[in-house]
Amino acid sequence: MISGAPIISALVATHAPAFALLADRVYQDQAPQDVEFPCATFVCVFDDPQNHLRGRSSLKRQRWQLDVWSKSHAEADEVATAVQDALLTGDSGAVAAWLGEPTLWADFTNQEFGTLAPLSVVINSTQPEFERDSGLRRFVLDFTLWFYS
Repeated sequence: MISGAPIISALVATHAPAFALLADRVYQDQAPQDVEFPCATFVCVFDDPQNHLRGRSSLKRQRWQLDVWSKSHAEADEVATAVQDALLTGDSGAVAAWLGEPTLWADFTNQEFGTLAPLSVVINSTQPEFERDSGLRRFVLDFTLWFYS
């Protein structure tokens, strides 16, 4: 499976407010045991390959869950807001440069579909939670990521 994980990491790393709050504490699947808070974890919920009459498309749709973890509700809310903004307003040029692929989104024209945005994020839901066992606040962001592979 071609993953959107590097795109998610790049969106957060290249968004100044989100990076100021999280730095490099954004982890795929799970955080390390001795993690500093706040932090974020993300996991792919499903990968929905796109097809057309000629077979498989290079367009990918993946649904992700990103969890912001914090010791306080206010901090979890602040970080989740910054991450949501990073996902929705990310600079595709900065993301491409961060990924080391400066031409990745240079041409917005795709041969299969015509002109499309190179990257799209749709927030499906958000939910604040309290983890009773750990005493941590968790803010869940459920979103869909569209990208070309």
